[in-house]
Amino acid sequence: MASSARALVAPLSPHAAWTKQAAANRQIMLADILAEVSSEALQGDSLKAVLKRIVDCIITRLPVTVASIILLDESHSFFIDEVCSGHIDLVLPSELPWPVELGAAGRCVRTRQAQLIADVTDDPDYVAGNSLVCSEYLVPIQ
Repeated sequence: MASSARALVAPLSPHAAWTKQAAANRQIMLADILAEVSSEALQGDSLKAVLKRIVDCIITRLPVTVASIILLDESHSFFIDEVCSGHIDLVLPSELPWPVELGAAGRCVRTRQAQLIADVTDDPDYVAGNSLVCSEYLVPIQ
């Protein structure tokens, strides 16, 4: 994406840009991100390449430290792969395949509802992938 800022003016970080936006402007920003993610999804030559482009786009555009997509098997019973991007490393809570009965990500799959975990220490299902993670937002993708 082109920028009109001069070289001496550092662009806002995604977090700073996000917090400066009014609620209405955030909706516009999210629509723009969705369009960019859709465009990225059309450019990969394999599923993993497409997913990597998507998580890279999310990490660049949103005020998050890490973004990942965890893939399910055909029966929707096990996580079989993960594509990740960000500034910290995540460790899966168990070896793959990982059953959807485990963790908040599994709860997201089982309930088919987004999960906002404001404080991971308060969530009984949360399984730490990195001790630096304080909050998490999980969204089921169909």
